[in-house]
Amino acid sequence: MSLIAKITGIYDAAPLKSLLVPEWDETIYFKSLTGLEFDTVREMVGAEATGSRHNAQIIVLKSLDKAGVRLFKNADVDALSEKGYLETIGRIASAMSVVSSPEQAAKN
Repeated sequence: MSLIAKITGIYDAAPLKSLLVPEWDETIYFKSLTGLEFDTVREMVGAEATGSRHNAQIIVLKSLDKAGVRLFKNADVDALSEKGYLETIGRIASAMSVVSSPEQAAKN
């Protein structure tokens, strides 16, 4: 097996992570942000963008239900950025962006 096949297999086999969002009375599911998804977020909001719009884009892109179906549409970014609590969307986006070590990934 090639190294790239091994790397992609690890990502594909990883279980969904869950995050309780008490403010929304919801649990959302996700896989950690990939490099390509990071680049996509930068393209969608602009490379210089930071803060709530950037975080909202990550959440919109990565949030799934328990079955792995996206919870948001791309068009939801503005509403989430404008109406989502800054602390809440920052916490969620941060959790989705955490880079796990191989040891941490094996525990999940």
